[in-house]
Amino acid sequence: MLYFAQAADRIAATTKKLEKTALLADYFRSVPVDEAAVAAVFFSGRPFPMWEERTLQVGGTLLWRIVEELSGKDEAGLTAAYRKYGDLGAVAAAVLGDNNDSRTGGRPRPSKEIQQTFREISAARGPAAKAALVRNLLRAVSPVEIKYIIKIISGDLRIGLKESLVEEAIAKAYEGTVRGEVRKPADAAKSGDVVKSGKVLKTGEVLKAGEVLKSVQRANMLLGDVGETLRLAAEGRLAEARMSLFHPIGFMLASPAESAEHALSYFPNGWVEDKYDGIRAQAHCSGDRVRFFSRTRDEITESFPELPEALAGFPQDAILDGEIVAWSYLADSAPADDSDARSTGSNPSGDIAPKGRTSLAQRVSAGDANESDPSPGGTTIVAPEINGGFKPIPGRALPFSALQQRLGRKKVSDKLMRDVPVAYLVFDVLYAGKNLLIECPLRERARILDELLSAERKPIHHGDTEARRNSQARFSGTQKELMFGWTTSLPTAEVRSPTTLLTDDRQSPIAQIVRAPVFQASSSQELNRLFDAAQARGNEGLMIKDPESPYTPGRRGKSWLKLKRELATLDVVVTAVEYGHGKRIGVLSDYTFGVRDGDRLLNVGKAYSGLTDAEILEMTKWFLDHTIEDQGFRRTVDPKIVLEVAFNNIMKSDRYSSGYALRFPRIVRLRPDKLPDEADTIHRVEEIFARQR
Repeated sequence: MLYFAQAADRIAATTKKLEKTALLADYFRSVPVDEAAVAAVFFSGRPFPMWEERTLQVGGTLLWRIVEELSGKDEAGLTAAYRKYGDLGAVAAAVLGDNNDSRTGGRPRPSKEIQQTFREISAARGPAAKAALVRNLLRAVSPVEIKYIIKIISGDLRIGLKESLVEEAIAKAYEGTVRGEVRKPADAAKSGDVVKSGKVLKTGEVLKAGEVLKSVQRANMLLGDVGETLRLAAEGRLAEARMSLFHPIGFMLASPAESAEHALSYFPNGWVEDKYDGIRAQAHCSGDRVRFFSRTRDEITESFPELPEALAGFPQDAILDGEIVAWSYLADSAPADDSDARSTGSNPSGDIAPKGRTSLAQRVSAGDANESDPSPGGTTIVAPEINGGFKPIPGRALPFSALQQRLGRKKVSDKLMRDVPVAYLVFDVLYAGKNLLIECPLRERARILDELLSAERKPIHHGDTEARRNSQARFSGTQKELMFGWTTSLPTAEVRSPTTLLTDDRQSPIAQIVRAPVFQASSSQELNRLFDAAQARGNEGLMIKDPESPYTPGRRGKSWLKLKRELATLDVVVTAVEYGHGKRIGVLSDYTFGVRDGDRLLNVGKAYSGLTDAEILEMTKWFLDHTIEDQGFRRTVDPKIVLEVAFNNIMKSDRYSSGYALRFPRIVRLRPDKLPDEADTIHRVEEIFARQR
């Protein structure tokens, strides 16, 4: 760990990306592979590989108390040190380095031993047990090691590295050892192997530098373990990397489009989907075992225990990509006349395709682009009836604020499942059978997805709630249709509650699996009409996708574009400020702000992006001169500064005194032309919140 910490200091000392990569590559070559493999994980800012389901659960408050105890410093002394250094790792290194009793010395401990201690901390139950392990670890290492151990524990490495740079350093360190494997080019789409695009490699051919990086990136994507990727690279075995079910891979990301015209300039015949306001989720399915993973690759199955039942029983293993949304199963949400809804483009239920039609997915795939189906604004439905003949379920998506009640819970009651029902909207497939599909074009993946969802499967129920045991006992053809929402449209008569879809008279909650509808638009007018229809259905906006694009995990490119409009901005008043991190050490860059409620201010959020360095420096001077209460790293300030902030939406929240929180707020500009009594009010926040529902 000592050599890791020394290398980290050298990397942190330069701002140049190429120098950071070269320094890290030199470090990897200078230590044994076992040490380098663990260090690669640490340099990615994590204590464990991405695929591992471990968390340390050691918060900043507990770390602060441990450092305070070991150093013998009082609160004021630690606070002064924090102001100077800006992060707890550097503070601990400074204050514990002066304390001869804070360490035992001895041989440098390998990173592998440190990681084993992290595993023990993860397994320990309760703050006291975890604190004892952390305390003993910090006593046994040098100050520079203390610095980075605390940074890793707190998830705050901040030395200017991202995992993509770690991948580049691995490629640089071991270029000349990575070899290809003989494969037919056509097999690339079905394999996790590393091959040259469009070429057949000669046996044992050493890959060139650019190809090595692609091989490293691909292996890391498949494995979810940058340390194991390093090991394979060092041993010249990257071609052996294989994807494993229940090891989540990176999600393909979209770039923002400025307008409908901007989006169509990339691919005039792109496929269009609604952009849902939920949680992006990857579903890994193997028989009766189904698990869901978020974009951060954390498992979230426990928050949605009804979803695995709805996906269990596939005839082949699969990995799906989609969005979990809160769903209102309102009996009156579907329009009385489907044809009217289709012609006007106003259909909150999402039932936008004529019933009884066969799928266009195969015809479009075969090149018959002239055949079309009516949809909002005269656009073309690429895959009608929600692709492959799948009919919609009634109801509509709810805003993220509704879904938020389901998040972070280890146990979800049947009542909460009834109060906040969910649906999983599927729009892609990454793996089916034994074939990795990410190199297939979207057009082909859509066809495979349709076949997968329409295939017969064995209905399997699992779980330990009474509702699911009752459901298992009474499973019938009707309930099969209810359980697998893509199989049939649900008759309104089956909706037994004004807000919740239920399987039986005992009010047992279920979930729906829905194939996301896909459209085409050939003009900006059509795309804008689709956008308005998506928002009428309660969704954020649109996704525009190139039907010929492969799936690029963890990458944000121009093959997928997102089109959404921000809500109206708010004028808010800064009430408190905090010191920043990294390059913003020593300046007050994080602003908590509120809106007016009579003579008082109610906080609604915190933002730290949007201002220039010069503006932050100027505001820091002002806030230091206008501090009401100095709490160390945080200051309550005179509420005189007005900001204009943008945000994605508004959520109900107990975090702030207003009862609301802005989601993804960012500062648009300072408003020196406005006085605090001209800021927006809590009533304005309530209006926006009500309008977005």
